[in-house]
Amino acid sequence: MTKWVVNGLLRKLFNEISREELISLIKDLVAIKSRNPPGEEKPCAEYIYSKFKEWGIEAEMVDKPFPERPQVVAYVRGYGEGENLILNGHMDVVPEGDLRSWKYPPFEATVKDDLVFGRGTVDMKSSLAIMMLTMKIFSRYAEKIKGNLISTFAIGEETGDPGTKYLVTEHLPSKGIRKGVGVVLEPTGLKVATAEGGLVWYHVFMKGVSTHASTPEKGINAISMAAFAIVEIDKYNKVLSKKKHPLVPSPTIKVTMIKGGVKENIIPESCWFAIDRRMIPGEKVEDVEAETRRIIESVSKYFPKFEYSMKTITIYEPAEIDPTEKIAEIFLKYASEIAGVERKPWGAPYSTDMRNFVNDAKWPAIIFGPGDVSKAHRPNECVSIGEVVTAMKIILATSAEILGLK
Repeated sequence: MTKWVVNGLLRKLFNEISREELISLIKDLVAIKSRNPPGEEKPCAEYIYSKFKEWGIEAEMVDKPFPERPQVVAYVRGYGEGENLILNGHMDVVPEGDLRSWKYPPFEATVKDDLVFGRGTVDMKSSLAIMMLTMKIFSRYAEKIKGNLISTFAIGEETGDPGTKYLVTEHLPSKGIRKGVGVVLEPTGLKVATAEGGLVWYHVFMKGVSTHASTPEKGINAISMAAFAIVEIDKYNKVLSKKKHPLVPSPTIKVTMIKGGVKENIIPESCWFAIDRRMIPGEKVEDVEAETRRIIESVSKYFPKFEYSMKTITIYEPAEIDPTEKIAEIFLKYASEIAGVERKPWGAPYSTDMRNFVNDAKWPAIIFGPGDVSKAHRPNECVSIGEVVTAMKIILATSAEILGLK
């Protein structure tokens, strides 16, 4: 660890981290069932807002884009014309699923040794707790920082709702925050992501002609059409595997759901299947759709009457910034010095609200946070408390440098 990392200022900031308060916040947040779907973030927003009011920190409830699902924005305003540093996290969690698969109750954060178990512990209630305590600590130094420290607690990340997008493209600019740098606190295992993959989900509907199964020649089997299309999709996936990006894994295309048929002795007139198409930075959504349609339509040569439709369900565009951006270099420095993480940028294979900063607001942003993303969205989700504390130290150190705290 370098001398700068352990200087008096950072030692003072680190000493203000209360492990007990951090755990208490995580427990409170996990206990709030902010499931999405259906979009139950409101109680979580009310809790976060109430804590900021209790601490005397400027905060607001934002009832857009959906009035029944408010978002929270908190501010620690400094002096001068420094940076606007925006910490970002989402309040929603995926549903808990089958309770029989859980060792501990999903909405009662259970601490066992260094781990805390519960839905959202890794994705991403522990990061919300970091954001809240970071604001509390920096509120004591407001007169010593340039620029502003802002935390945005968004709705709808799990379902692609425009929560963060609204905050960074409309709400913050309306408050005079027209430029900034962002930190999306999704789980990265303390690596610093300067790029993220994207995804598109399609639903494809095959239309055939129904007839009795004893006279298949008089019908058109929609399941057969889907089967031919799926074979071509699998072939194309091998082509995509040759596409490379320096940080993000190669793109993929896979069929992940399928449904068709009415009865054993009826040639099916309809079949639908879902496509999950993962993207790398540089790929464009319109090009991906055109290529996907071309693949599906290529099976028309096997069927004299080929009819289908395709609907786009969800889009998360890929995003990336130059790894030499100031925010990336500062995070890489402290992740290395404090946590021993290799000092090189990483590419997240998943999608986050980073894209709203980079693609929509045109603000540089990175992804950084505690936890292993493979433990998210599954029973017995958990995160290391020690890693949460380390992540908070890195957030404090980078915030201090970016905001000019001396």
